[in-house]
Amino acid sequence: MAAETLTLIDPRKTFGQAVTDLAADDDRVVVLSADSGLSSGFGSFRERFPDRYYEFGIQEHGTTGVAAGLASTGKIPVFAAIAAFVTNRNYEAFRNDIAYMGQNVKIVGRNGGITYSDLGPTHYSLEDYD
Repeated sequence: MAAETLTLIDPRKTFGQAVTDLAADDDRVVVLSADSGLSSGFGSFRERFPDRYYEFGIQEHGTTGVAAGLASTGKIPVFAAIAAFVTNRNYEAFRNDIAYMGQNVKIVGRNGGITYSDLGPTHYSLEDYD
């Protein structure tokens, strides 16, 4: 029996490509980054739609607020970052500006758990576990 070749697929790149494909059909889709757009798989989005890609630096709370504002104008913001940073750092903005207001915002936490354990406890997303 011949050995099968295992093909590994980076879920971040697959996610980023899926968002890029959706954006090709819907110009309301915008991507927001808090200094993690490339590691979230949005490199091709940024190249293809530079006017719909927004970089905010390390400020997840502010990025979430801007996402809520863009949604209120009819845009469909997609914001992906390290899981601990989109659940903990921006909880109040997520709750008040997006959830309570029923905004059409997609926030994705990536690399949950202790995936980034080498970066220390600030990067842990232990809320993923029950």
